[in-house]
This record gives sequence, structure tokens and C-alpha cells, in this order.
Amino acid sequence: MKYLLKNGTVISGAGTRKQDVLVEGEKIIKVGKELSQPDAKVVDVSGKLLFPGFIDGHTHSELNILKNRQHPNALYQGISTVVTGQCGLGFAPMKPELFEDSIKINSGIFGDYRHYLKDWTTFGEFLNQLDGSGVNVAANVSHNAIRQMVTGFKNVVWGEKERREAQEVIRQTMKEGAVGFSVGLSYYPGGYSDTEELIALCQIVQEYDGLFCVHQRLDDGQVPLRPRYEAAEIARKTGVRLNMLHYRTGSMEEDYHTLFEPFKDIEAAGNKVYYEYYPYM
Repeated sequence: MKYLLKNGTVISGAGTRKQDVLVEGEKIIKVGKELSQPDAKVVDVSGKLLFPGFIDGHTHSELNILKNRQHPNALYQGISTVVTGQCGLGFAPMKPELFEDSIKINSGIFGDYRHYLKDWTTFGEFLNQLDGSGVNVAANVSHNAIRQMVTGFKNVVWGEKERREAQEVIRQTMKEGAVGFSVGLSYYPGGYSDTEELIALCQIVQEYDGLFCVHQRLDDGQVPLRPRYEAAEIARKTGVRLNMLHYRTGSMEEDYHTLFEPFKDIEAAGNKVYYEYYPYM
């Protein structure tokens, strides 16, 4: 079915202007002034705003979407695509015996929707359950899920054997559709990792041109590097594209003018670095 939306105000990267929009199925076919299409149903959208949809690049919505496939709290805001699996928090891949505990441990952020969920084990099975929801979903694989697959919730530093096993796990998730890899290094069990573990995992992410999304460690001496310098070092050694999540715009401990110092050299060398900012000081 074709729809011709007439007299709306189109908001896009090209600016804001009054235009008509021709839509067929899920695709925008044409945007312009005074369009006509004999076989289209005409809808007068005078006084309305038209845009192709906002992307919410940082959510923890995956279990909520599985509870309510329409995900209205996003749609009512004009959000048509959400990115999930951020901050190292996520639920795929998953060992069946850890499923209940993983949901309960993270219920403060995600909610406890166990009675709405069907079990899954692989990342692909998880994505298949999200398919067909009211919003598009781009899903990261989370560090916590990778850690749980290899050593559960244990407080251990990985050796070569565990790192290689984890590399195969993350390789499979990237093949099954993960868009990136996120870490939450102040959370459990991801915070038990060291920098060498993250380098090993990001080597695989870089092979698939995935995005490395970083929720930093607490600056409490867990590793020799300060948190943002650790992220920069991982990107420098692997070439992975780096996305700093909810990046600090100032704190009591550090002058905001120094926030980008760790990344200047790697950006100059060609690394791609992105920053999510707080909308407040």
C-alpha cells in the first residue's frame, strides 16, 4: 500500500521544510513539494511534523521489549530504532543454568520480566525473539554475558585459555548479528577483567568492524591505567572503533579540559572515537 502524506513539515539532516512524503510499505519512496501519486492513499498531515525516526543509541530496553513488543514508550517519542546491550549489561548468549540469576541480578535496571520471557541460549536466538517488535533493535553483545559463558560470576582474572574461549564466543555473536561489544567495568562480573582480556575480545570485534562501547571502570586502582587511558590503550592496540558511553563532562576530580587527552594520539593515528555526552554539567 502506498501513502502520500501531504502538507507536513519534514525534519531531516537536510533541514526543516514543508514537503510531501510518499511511503510504500516500510520505505520512503520520495520526498518533495506538491507530489502526486494516483495509486496512493492521500493523508493530509497539515500541522504535523514528519521525520524518519529518532535513534536512541543507549538503552537497557531489551527485556521490556520482550514483555511488550510494541514498546510504546519509545514510539510515542518518535523513536524508531533503539540500541540495546549497553554498559556491559545483557543476557545473550546465556547458559540455561545462569538465566534466572542473571535476570534477578540486573532487575534494578531492566526490571524482572522472567514470567514473560522464553529461554534462549545463543545470541541469534535472542535476536530472533526481538525481531518484529514495534521498533528496530540494534543489539550489542555484552561483556557480562561473555564472562558468564566462560567463568560464570567468579572473581577471576583470565589466562590465555579463558581468553581464547571467550574470543570464540564473541566471534559467534558477531556472526549472528551483534553490532558491537559493550563493557561495564564498574559492574559484576565484567569488573573482574583486566586490560589484556579486553584487548583479546576487541581483536575479534575489530575483525567484524563492530563498535567497542565503554562504560568506564571506577577510578580506584583496579588496573594500572586510569579508566579512560585504559579505553584508549585497547583501541590503540586493536584498531577497534571506540564509543565512550555517557562520557563525563566534568567532575570533582578532573578538569573537563583534560577529558580528551587520552584520545588525541590515537585519533591522530586514524582511530575512530565517538563520545556520548551528558546533556548537563
